[in-house]
Amino acid sequence: MNLLLCLALLSLGSGAGQMIGSWHPMTSFASVRLVECPNSKGQQWTCVPVANCNTLRPRSSRQYCRWDGTEPFVCCPHQPYQSLVQSRCGILYSKDLYPENDQMLGAAIGGIPLRTATSSPWMVAIGERQHDGSVDWYCGGSLLQANTVLTAAHCVTRRSADVVRVGELDFSRSDEEDADPEDVPVGEVNVHPSYKPPKYYNDIAVLKLSHNVEYSRYVRPICLPSPGSQDSYVGAHAVLTGWGYLSFGGDRSPILQEVSITIFNNSYCAKAYSSPPVPRRNYPEGIIASQLCAGDPNGGKDACQGDSGGPLVVKHGGIHTLVGVVSSGIGCGSKAFPGVYSRVSSYVDWINKFLR
Repeated sequence: MNLLLCLALLSLGSGAGQMIGSWHPMTSFASVRLVECPNSKGQQWTCVPVANCNTLRPRSSRQYCRWDGTEPFVCCPHQPYQSLVQSRCGILYSKDLYPENDQMLGAAIGGIPLRTATSSPWMVAIGERQHDGSVDWYCGGSLLQANTVLTAAHCVTRRSADVVRVGELDFSRSDEEDADPEDVPVGEVNVHPSYKPPKYYNDIAVLKLSHNVEYSRYVRPICLPSPGSQDSYVGAHAVLTGWGYLSFGGDRSPILQEVSITIFNNSYCAKAYSSPPVPRRNYPEGIIASQLCAGDPNGGKDACQGDSGGPLVVKHGGIHTLVGVVSSGIGCGSKAFPGVYSRVSSYVDWINKFLR
């Protein structure tokens, strides 16, 4: 039976690097309904102090299960991702997680976020320096730590990955108020040892930067799936971002684009990629377990040239998790051929070697 009691309002600190446990009592009160934590086959929950929940959900969707007179307890889900840094990965810099004298049980945030650099603060552009000193930004990547970027292997073996840009939104502008770009030289390129082109298997690489970037509302790391995660994400809605072409062979977008697509069963994708015009040399074993495919059931939404290496992200409980790296495909936006991604959960153990 649900109980109703009044809790002292608590608020997270307003700094982006604030630890979860930094709670400060406020002077007003709100009615909070206590519940029993649910347990189901797919998800286990436990009642723990809010400061001890590493998978803290946004305020609008938290379930409170106990009050001991000093701090609230919340239903905490089993951690479905690997937290990489103390400042917490996979969260956006927003009032929902960093309120400033904001009520803990305020209205849920609705609608689609504006396209600003804060919407995908882990998004990275990878560039090659030209003879005239300019940079050609040709691939995408994801920030894992202050000095570590994940991208596709074909992005760094076909061309030279010289520099990355973080905190960017619009390459056509230098006076942005909604971004804070910074260029950082690449210090080290690590290609997965089993990547053997022209095959598109194990198409993944880790870049180590020459120095750490500074986290801000525009620059934050993304979470990795837990090591050995068996979640296939089939049917999940995932977000793809990039500065790639707007159509096959068309114009490239200077503004960061964001699109929601659906993750398909690998068997569906394997059937599509088992016949012409798919080059057999690229997929000699078809679509394998370490790959993931996603697209629009009706066509029209997909990655395209220039999006390679970029992130495919799933949101769960307020946490954004990197599930795929843009790898390959046939055309752009084809209903018949979903995009193919490197499945990040298959490579977490290898990636972790560069995070220690």
